[in-house]
Amino acid sequence: MNHTINEVRLIDLIGRNQPVNLVKLSELLEVSRSAITQSVRRLIKKDLVSFEFAPDNEKNKYLILSQKGVDVFNIHKEQQEHIETAIFSVLKNYSDEDLQMVMKLMDDVEKVWQELPW
Repeated sequence: MNHTINEVRLIDLIGRNQPVNLVKLSELLEVSRSAITQSVRRLIKKDLVSFEFAPDNEKNKYLILSQKGVDVFNIHKEQQEHIETAIFSVLKNYSDEDLQMVMKLMDDVEKVWQELPW
């Protein structure tokens, strides 16, 4: 099953912070609680997450990854580790001066994008 980038990002965040409630999740992503609720509903429909009640207080619901969610989380983690290893392997071929020049170039290009009149 295909998952959107936003779904994978949310699964990753839940996986790294579980058990986590909707309020904490909305704070971590800096989005409204209603937006998180909608996104979580989609993940529940896809059987990627579920709610679990706190044993000490059944009013508190926490999100946990289902087995399918854990599988997506683990694949994403492996992909991230592979990308990091590959990038660091490339970067070690350049001097600090080269990397500083690239960083300056990237900052200059980003500044152009930020100053676009539309």
